[in-house]
Amino acid sequence: MTDPRDPAVAQVLARLAELAPNHRARAELLAPLVLASPYLGRFLIAHPEALAELEAAPVVRDRAAIAARLAAEAPLSEPEASFAEKLGVARQRALLGLAAHELVSGDPLATAAGLSALAEAAIEHALAFATAQVQSRHGRPLTQDGAPCGAVVIAMGALGGGELDFAASVDLLYAYATDQGRTDGARGLGTPVDLHVYHARLFAKLTQLLTEPGEAGGALRVDLDLRPEGRTGPLCNSAEALERYYESFGHDAERIAWIKARAVAGDLALGERIIASLEPFVFRKHLDYAFAEDLRAMKRRLDQASARLGHKVGFNVKLGRGGLRELDFVVRALQLAWGGRLPDLRTRDTRTALQRLALAGLVDQSEADGLASAHRFLLRIEHLLQLEEDRQTHVLSADPALRRRVAERMVGGDGDPLPRFEEALAEHRKRVRAAFEAVVAGADQERATGEEREPRVVALDAPGTSFGLTVEEHLGAALDPDADAGLRDQALLALGFVRLEAARNRIDVLARRPDSPFHPRHAGGGGGGALATLGAKILFSASQTPDPDQALSHVDALLRAIRHRHAALEQLDRDPRRLTALVNLFGTSHFLSRLLVRSPGLLDRLVLDGKEPVTRTRHDMARLLAAELELALSAGQGGANGQGGAPIEDFLVAARRFQTAEILRIGFFDLAGLVADPSEQLSDLAEVIVLGLADAVRRELAAKSERELAEVSPLAVVALGAFARRELGYRSELELLFLVADDADAAIALRMSRAIVTALSVSSVEGSLYRLDARPRPTGTQGPLSVTASRWREHHLARPGGAEPEAWELATLVHARVLGPARPELQAVVSELSDFAIDALTRHPDAEPLVALPGFVRQGRVADEDVRALDEAHRFLRRLDNRLALVQEVGADSLTLLAAAPAAWSASDRDHLRRLALRMGYGEASARGGDDAAVALYKDVHRHRQVVAEVTARLAALARAGAVPSEARGN
Repeated sequence: MTDPRDPAVAQVLARLAELAPNHRARAELLAPLVLASPYLGRFLIAHPEALAELEAAPVVRDRAAIAARLAAEAPLSEPEASFAEKLGVARQRALLGLAAHELVSGDPLATAAGLSALAEAAIEHALAFATAQVQSRHGRPLTQDGAPCGAVVIAMGALGGGELDFAASVDLLYAYATDQGRTDGARGLGTPVDLHVYHARLFAKLTQLLTEPGEAGGALRVDLDLRPEGRTGPLCNSAEALERYYESFGHDAERIAWIKARAVAGDLALGERIIASLEPFVFRKHLDYAFAEDLRAMKRRLDQASARLGHKVGFNVKLGRGGLRELDFVVRALQLAWGGRLPDLRTRDTRTALQRLALAGLVDQSEADGLASAHRFLLRIEHLLQLEEDRQTHVLSADPALRRRVAERMVGGDGDPLPRFEEALAEHRKRVRAAFEAVVAGADQERATGEEREPRVVALDAPGTSFGLTVEEHLGAALDPDADAGLRDQALLALGFVRLEAARNRIDVLARRPDSPFHPRHAGGGGGGALATLGAKILFSASQTPDPDQALSHVDALLRAIRHRHAALEQLDRDPRRLTALVNLFGTSHFLSRLLVRSPGLLDRLVLDGKEPVTRTRHDMARLLAAELELALSAGQGGANGQGGAPIEDFLVAARRFQTAEILRIGFFDLAGLVADPSEQLSDLAEVIVLGLADAVRRELAAKSERELAEVSPLAVVALGAFARRELGYRSELELLFLVADDADAAIALRMSRAIVTALSVSSVEGSLYRLDARPRPTGTQGPLSVTASRWREHHLARPGGAEPEAWELATLVHARVLGPARPELQAVVSELSDFAIDALTRHPDAEPLVALPGFVRQGRVADEDVRALDEAHRFLRRLDNRLALVQEVGADSLTLLAAAPAAWSASDRDHLRRLALRMGYGEASARGGDDAAVALYKDVHRHRQVVAEVTARLAALARAGAVPSEARGN
């Protein structure tokens, strides 16, 4: 098999002789290399100068030597566009020597150590390049005390253990010292950013450099799934954040991963400190029942994973029964169980770990030697398989020709090597399997008779089908992290999910958290099928919502927020109606879901207790707000301000909590179809909060100025625009004006108005209460916040030259109303100006026809049917706006799509509008795939818009007939 006269080998050797006639690489070394790896043969033809790598082979260079080679072949001075390419080529050159070493020496452990050193050097070199790039834009990262903030790359898995194979991904975790600090902005030439942003960009650049595809492929395959929260978690974490995460959420699978953790690039001292800080998490001093159960659960999942492989793929050296993963599980489980009490067991590589387990008496020496031998044998098979095409494969197929080629390199000797190879493979697998079965006390023993058998499985590989599975079978496949990705995607697709990879990743993250109902410990053999577990019930409920992907995302967030609320989860498990209502909220409204997740205590009031009313009067809202304030005061958050009230800070705390609860209540019943129009309740809520705040401000200012409350004249809060019409939406701005009597203290009035505006709009952890529109002030946004009654009246009625206000100013006055009680003269001014605006708009040439409608109605110039049609259209379109605010926060895209005919919609447009229509109540959430709901919504929108357009045209004609020319208005 190593004869240079082999046609394929001879062709490559001849071509290399032409390209590099002076190379001294030995034919006896080059021939088997080309035969074993056609990929490397092609690389040599593309890069004949790399033959020099083989002149001293077989040699395994250490990390320092490799680093020197990389620095020379991919210098840091290279432009970014070519650095990654040169790094990939340098990596392939280094692989030549390692491949030759593997073929000549047959020592896979030494080769694995060399491959690991190569990966470490490549990571360190790329990190240096990335650091220079990012620091040129943002400067050096500095902690609060001005010291440099260290960053480290921690290797997990095979690289952490120094056992990397030829085509494996490197499992990396990125960390930095602290979040407290900023970059220095490159001495004013760059942009300062906080430390998390800086390190996120640094490590994103590093990942890009390592994985950038080029002529020779990327330098490395990088896998970041072992970081906290997997693919959905942040790219990097501070040391403190890592420690917090593992203290709160770390589970046994992550403990196993951290056994091999090793700092490989960057601030190595920081990495070692992080690893040392997590030792109490990884190696516990006491073995508890939950740990034993977790090991059994992990073993069952490995069993299921290997069973699904079956005979279909031959033998998977890594994942199959008796393969490398089972062997690794044996070693790491014993380390995890005993490492807390026996520190000598805390080692990363498999060979050393086996010897120390034997010295500790945890395994027999003969068993340790046998497992070490199996490890070398299986690792060598893996190396030979991967050398052929530099592919990430672990499969020894059933093809006799392939198995014979592997056998020739593995066992050699006279005669046919295949029987000897198969016998040795079977013996090693049997030994690994026996240790795997025995490692967990009480684990189910395999009922095998005679020789080892492979499990029988049904091949479910028909693409594009649901495989004829039931809903429960779909749920079971979707929830199983070890199931084939294609099968899981088909199951998720059948359940209504669209972002399949994201859904899989989220389920996997949930399955890794022990406090989550998706964790394997909650999927025990209690019977009842797939829907017996809460995790399956949640997934099923999500599948019935308009947006299952969004529902699952918010379920994940809520489970984090209530991770210690076992009673809440138990209640949801017992009450399918409440679970369905909650998950439907998550799958319908992103806006409301965020409110609930930020305030999980509302889960009790809205969902679990189920006692909240569908509607609430303004009086009841005021009473509940007062009760919320009393609760805040009784909790020790403040005290009375001396005038029978509470400090503004306490009022804001109470008001924000109350506002969140009420918006969530209103939206919850709105989505359930129990509220015809939420605008009135939303307007009442705003009015109660604004008036309560105005009273609190008045009392606090009276106390601070040492005056009696009666001496401080109250402001009249005037609502304008949509607020005045009681047509607020979920995210509407408030149009307000503060009106004071002419004899009021102007300084106190100004202070009161400023305090109210600041309190309403100031941001906090809970958010701001409301956004304000200050344009209706007499002098615009720059004018005073409060105005006297006479000044406001003069601004509109007594302008120089008799000029009338602008149309937009008049429009704000049409429905103006005073909130709450006010002095009669203030009420009178508001009524007078409202009547003036209604009349003036009917003759103003710049007035929008619909804005002038109240005047035309008062004059009897509009048909009743037009008024009714406009009212119906207005209610429908306002309901659409409110629903858009609930489901996606902004509605521009949806409204633009609805303006176009269905024939112009793309497939994604149709799906987007179908989901919106389902959220508007146009059909059942389970009716997936059709366009009926979307088209029905489009027709209603088109019909109402047509009504508005037709009536607007008639109103415009009325306006033109009664308009006063602009030149006449000025005289």
